[in-house]
Amino acid sequence: MSIFEDQPSLCDLPLAQIISYLEEIEDNDGAQSLQRRGASGQSLFGGNRKYLIGSHMLGFIAPGAGHMRLPIVPAITLQPEKDLIGTSIKITLDKFRVANYPGTGQHRILTEIFGRNQAGRETEDLRFSTMLSAKDNDSAGAFGVPIFTGLKVPADGLALEARTVRVGSTTDDAIIEALESAPFKEGLKLLAHVQPVLPQLVSLASGATTSLLKRKKNAQVQKFVVGLDFGGSATSAKLRLGSYVVVQAPDDGSFNWTDWKFDPQSSSIINDQNEVAPFNTIVFGISPSAADTPLSAQREH
Repeated sequence: MSIFEDQPSLCDLPLAQIISYLEEIEDNDGAQSLQRRGASGQSLFGGNRKYLIGSHMLGFIAPGAGHMRLPIVPAITLQPEKDLIGTSIKITLDKFRVANYPGTGQHRILTEIFGRNQAGRETEDLRFSTMLSAKDNDSAGAFGVPIFTGLKVPADGLALEARTVRVGSTTDDAIIEALESAPFKEGLKLLAHVQPVLPQLVSLASGATTSLLKRKKNAQVQKFVVGLDFGGSATSAKLRLGSYVVVQAPDDGSFNWTDWKFDPQSSSIINDQNEVAPFNTIVFGISPSAADTPLSAQREH
């Protein structure tokens, strides 16, 4: 069951509720556009309303160096790297690009990533949270930010859940400051065994985000689960060292990874016409970890 399952994203809400939210955050152009599209029966995520797409696509970029553009392949077509079982890996946030989010100007975006560490026969929940800021058609300043280090790879693979919350309420600055405070950063460190205090800290972090989502000017925009395993199924994504690209794109057959490549010069997903992918995009890197013990990321704000 998804840890974020009880929190609907904007795309899950009725049209009238979405319009009301846009009016609340003074995105009047967006509200009027949706009213027109809804009245005419057009798709709601047409035009610039990419944040109303409910599906996400998962691609993979193989490790490589140099200046040449790299192909992106569907993650379900990979051969699993079974030698990773039992080893330690590091997961990093390598790219966060906002193509289109609700509201105007600079967006404040709370990004949460949930995972699970295998410590012998025990498991412990991990939660990474950080505040990012970006305008439409721009990237947040997140390049190679460690999310989890020393993460032990179990035989059944890994699962990561992520969600983003557009924070528009200035009254929530105290909650955000608490999430970024030293007790959370230090307390969410992992040891080589399960910490009794971790469940309480994870619960507090979850409760803080739940409080944020109750405010009228805050809304969950993206939510997805990435499962990476070592099986032979033709329909599941596989785990390898490299980079995983998640785009908020329609699942109607119109999106194809063969149309896009990774350009190391601009660190962007582009097509043959040098156009940047018009979708909200998050890139995760998976690499070997030299950490002796599992740790959650230390972050500076």
